[in-house]
Amino acid sequence: MRNKLQTILFLAMFLFGINSLNAQVLQFVFVDSLASGTSAETDIISSKAEIRNTTFANIQVWSKMEFVQKTEGHEIVYCWDVCYPPKDNDWASQSPVVISAGGTSGSIYHADLVQNGIDGVTIARFTFWVDGNPSESISYNATFTVGPAGVTEKIDFNDINIYPNPVINNLKIDLKNITANNIIIFNQYGQELHPSNVEFLGNIVNVPTDELSNGSYVAALIIDGRVISRKKFIVLR
Repeated sequence: MRNKLQTILFLAMFLFGINSLNAQVLQFVFVDSLASGTSAETDIISSKAEIRNTTFANIQVWSKMEFVQKTEGHEIVYCWDVCYPPKDNDWASQSPVVISAGGTSGSIYHADLVQNGIDGVTIARFTFWVDGNPSESISYNATFTVGPAGVTEKIDFNDINIYPNPVINNLKIDLKNITANNIIIFNQYGQELHPSNVEFLGNIVNVPTDELSNGSYVAALIIDGRVISRKKFIVLR
């Protein structure tokens, strides 16, 4: 009996070890990857995220910012261990942040665009990794879109319908009287996706979702290069 219990205990520890090795150390609790506003200096355009430590030990986490696309004149105030002055170049945190065992980063991280009165789109990639183990990392792309002041005053976002939700194979977006130039799909990690065969049929946009795996997504409606509305939907089969 004792030998059998020892065998069961050994197998349990072995399986736990395998699962621990395969588990991702860092996970996003949430990601707000789309940020838009006007060129008015008082308009705060901010991207936020919260990171979870999935392990049973405290860990130190570093972060960095890399520009993917930048409108000339745009800068980003990037907050992790501290809030750094506005940057227009790639930047890494100067010290790590400690995330407690099973805990999260809370609200300490955010990235705010300093638009300096300039319209345009700036995209930055933010990466977070475990101290001493850069391969244990997660990242997302933040898209900051700046448009002319007053553009949203003519749009009633309540008029935009998205259905069915959850969706299986085919998502429809009813724009009513809004004329969007483009639709961008983002997954929960802020990665931009490009479903094929998206159709604009009058006020209805048809988005095939058969290429998307189960999960949460955001459909961003674009007018003149600016994100004017975001609608969440779920793919569930």
